[in-house]
Amino acid sequence: MKYSKIINFFKTPQSQPIPGSDQKPNNAGGFAWEVDRWNLLDRFLILGSESGTYYVGAQQLTAQHAEKVLELSLIHI
Repeated sequence: MKYSKIINFFKTPQSQPIPGSDQKPNNAGGFAWEVDRWNLLDRFLILGSESGTYYVGAQQLTAQHAEKVLELSLIHI
């Protein structure tokens, strides 16, 4: 039996985080690096959330972004 065919240390499926990384689950069921609050705010202000995404509806996406905006406003009061 060739163990190299079963375990590949150089490929990680998207459904699992890269070992040793700080990746978080995303809305697509995969893993990605988390975006900080300020980058998330920039994306929301530039792209909006009117039509949603393939994985998240517009209403849920708007609620997520609004929650982050409120967190940022409370930090700087």
